[in-house]
Amino acid sequence: MGDSENSRTVPAITCRNLLKTTELLLMAQSAGQPLISRGPGEDALREWRAWRAAFQELDRLNAEQQRLEEELLEMVSIDARRGDAGLISLACVLAADDDHVRAYRHAEQTVETGADIEDVLASKLSKAAVTSLSGIVAKLHCVLERGQPNPDYEEFPWPELRRLLRDLLCLGDAAPDNRLRGEVSSVSAG
Repeated sequence: MGDSENSRTVPAITCRNLLKTTELLLMAQSAGQPLISRGPGEDALREWRAWRAAFQELDRLNAEQQRLEEELLEMVSIDARRGDAGLISLACVLAADDDHVRAYRHAEQTVETGADIEDVLASKLSKAAVTSLSGIVAKLHCVLERGQPNPDYEEFPWPELRRLLRDLLCLGDAAPDNRLRGEVSSVSAG
């Protein structure tokens, strides 16, 4: 009775999935590209791959720093509950366990260095030559990943930028095969 094309159920895809779908498309698009550019059209995707690796590493480093910070805060609360004179200063507690302090300070410095590297690579990406829709998508993906407060943020201009990203992906040049094009066109950019 009903046409299977029209009665198909499309899974609910969130804004988070839009960014992940974009990442998968760009990875597929840039998979065959050499690390050394052979022409101006490859610059943006090559820079995007380098930025993406640094962005993921920075995310991992931030998680490690946060874990160490939570351990230190737990130490502070335990020691503060034991203290007779009220709150014990953070400096006193930190001085009591130099190993935790050293690990946290090292993590802090590593995150700072990682953030500097990620920032430089994002800047290189923003200045990279673009001769394809994929290059534009790579740059917009970087802006969204770095800038929006969270993937579901609804304040201007983030929903509009996500819709723009979806529209660019749906133009077809960025999707390397029909299966991925179908996935992109089913994405709701919110």
